[in-house]
Amino acid sequence: PNTGGIPSGCERLNYPTVAEGVIVAESSHLSFSGCRFFASSGRTAVAGQNATLRFDACEFVGETDGGLAVQVVLDDGHLEIDRSRLVGTRLQIADSTVSLTDTRSTNIADPRGAMQFIDSTTILEQCDVIDTTVDGSQIGGVDLRGGQMLVRDSWFRGFRTSAPSGAINVWAGGELSIAGSTFCDNEPADLDSPAGWTDLGGNAFDAEGCARMAGDLDGDGCITGADFGLLLQQWSVTSGSPADLNRDGVVDGGDIGVLFTNWGQCF
Repeated sequence: PNTGGIPSGCERLNYPTVAEGVIVAESSHLSFSGCRFFASSGRTAVAGQNATLRFDACEFVGETDGGLAVQVVLDDGHLEIDRSRLVGTRLQIADSTVSLTDTRSTNIADPRGAMQFIDSTTILEQCDVIDTTVDGSQIGGVDLRGGQMLVRDSWFRGFRTSAPSGAINVWAGGELSIAGSTFCDNEPADLDSPAGWTDLGGNAFDAEGCARMAGDLDGDGCITGADFGLLLQQWSVTSGSPADLNRDGVVDGGDIGVLFTNWGQCF
């Protein structure tokens, strides 16, 4: 689920596909399950005004060759995205309530960032924001302009900009709280929040964050047998375990593979 994969039991179905078009929701409620959206650079896949939009096990695919990202745009509404995958796709949300769960955002190369929330109330839980480039803009990978955001059990890796900004960028009036989340390889910074942010505990940054992503479960900075033992203690856990190293929603053999790939490394 956290890789954005469609559940195996649904793969045999014929999924509806939306390509090169715009779905507009105004004063309405729309739900999408198992849909794939394809669009070329800069297109808006879904736009909502005073609407409720729900996406479960969906995939948005835009061009990842440096063009503007595909967009999901919502103003004055409610957005839920669960178990989904956003590739070359950005969110532009204003005056709304937002819940993103078990969702991965990857391969954004857009001066507007991967996600922008304006005067909204937002929860990101068990989400990954990976490989975002904003081409020198002072926009964050996740950009918070006013409103409140809670980030829980999420990963942020590979943010790039030459401007002073961070993987999460908080403008005046924004309130950010973070719990149990991991930051690695973000330049120039993991966070840019001049007014501060609320640390709810369990977060890891910089080298510590990179070590955690690689499998350092005991926090000693190296990948060793002690970490393997902790992984086995979490075997088959399916709810936000730090031992879920490949972020697929369950601790299993795939996570052992990640740990062994990094075996012996120290950070």
